[in-house]
Amino acid sequence: YADLDLALPDGRATLHHRVGFAIGDVCAEANLFDNGSPEFKSGVMKCSKHAWGNANPQMARAFQRADEIAATGWSTIAAATISISVGR
Repeated sequence: YADLDLALPDGRATLHHRVGFAIGDVCAEANLFDNGSPEFKSGVMKCSKHAWGNANPQMARAFQRADEIAATGWSTIAAATISISVGR
């Protein structure tokens, strides 16, 4: 997400979209790309909830870092990747 300006609403929205897309892919794969059965849908929902629970604090740190850099030119928060975890 180095190409995004996370101090701006559009940059934040784009990151949120990218993370959501990645979570959808990871959770579909984690549930073996089923045919849409109730078990598959339940598994994807559980996976997504867990993954968003882990991704949201990471995005919040990235947004805070961007805000600090925009305000002062530097931040005490290190740059980091956002990791998607499915909780298995």
